[in-house]
Amino acid sequence: MLRGIVKHTSRVLAVAACFALIGCGSGGSNNDQGTSVTAIGFFSEGLEGGANAQLPAGSSGQVAGFNLSPFEPGVPILTTFIGVQNNLSEQFYRIEGAYLEFDIQGASIAIPSDFTPFGAVLGPAIAGGAGGAGGAGGAAGGQGGQQSAVGQSQFDSSLPDSFALPNSPANLSILEIPILPANIGEFLAFNQGSLPPLPFIVTVTATVTGVTSAGDRINTNEISYFIQLVDQSTAISGTPGSSDDEGEEEALQ
Repeated sequence: MLRGIVKHTSRVLAVAACFALIGCGSGGSNNDQGTSVTAIGFFSEGLEGGANAQLPAGSSGQVAGFNLSPFEPGVPILTTFIGVQNNLSEQFYRIEGAYLEFDIQGASIAIPSDFTPFGAVLGPAIAGGAGGAGGAGGAAGGQGGQQSAVGQSQFDSSLPDSFALPNSPANLSILEIPILPANIGEFLAFNQGSLPPLPFIVTVTATVTGVTSAGDRINTNEISYFIQLVDQSTAISGTPGSSDDEGEEEALQ
């Protein structure tokens, strides 16, 4: 009988341990659908105009000229602008870069994923004017964030005085990134026999990653960008690697 009690107790402990593991999760911060930090989308250009800046036109993709052979190494095929917003009210968020995944329909080889580093510090949401026109103004470099926070009470936070109103950085920023980096271009050129003939579309899925002032790593929601690669020799000449070249690269509507 004692043996049966011990066996039953062991089963109960094992089940309890399983529920404990499920409840604890993986140990990372939960950011489902970008509720804490949001990748708000891709844009045709950065922010200009200071406190009166408006969000630029959104962009779902571009057309880019590409030479499979010869390929110019070390030069990104395409850059674009990505918007990131911190929704945390009492923590800043330090962007470290973005994970990029690539997919080409019809390719017989998997395209490797990549990490592109870039950085910015986003202030707490209450200081940056989260959402609406205040968020857009805050992204312009802090001035809009100061204006949007006028009349708001100082939040209770452990952040240093440099992050107190009205000195806090904006909580939204639009940053230029290489969306199709040089090493991926080299991979495509080297493996052109495994790719469909030009033109074809590259789907890029980006996830921004960074660390909060509390030391928690948060990855944003995923957002996708669509790049149609066309034969460079048939495209109007331009400077590769820029998202606003005329002729060679144009926005996908």
